[in-house]
Amino acid sequence: MSTLVRTFLSAVLAYTTHYSVTKLYSEFCIPSGVYGFFQGGLTAGSPICSTALTFMTSTHNAYSAIILASLSRMFVDFALETSDKITTRVEKRIATVTGATNGADKEEASVAEN
Repeated sequence: MSTLVRTFLSAVLAYTTHYSVTKLYSEFCIPSGVYGFFQGGLTAGSPICSTALTFMTSTHNAYSAIILASLSRMFVDFALETSDKITTRVEKRIATVTGATNGADKEEASVAEN
């Protein structure tokens, strides 16, 4: 399995976990409405809700790190590819100029010999 596929699957897993736990936390730990306000005061500090909050934080950090690493990798690959293209063009230009100069030197040398 390629690195790109593994990275993509890791991002999907982290986001799916984050989304699912967030929805569960919202539904069971701090439901909406006036009743939810009072229920949240009792349930938000429970071990299950605390664990869910920890999962949300961890998966958010993992997902953010995957996105940042992927964007950084794309930037570096682009920079290296661009650098290689520029280097190749410069090398061709130098070879062209050097070849023309060497050709002119050879002509001068053959004229000098005659």
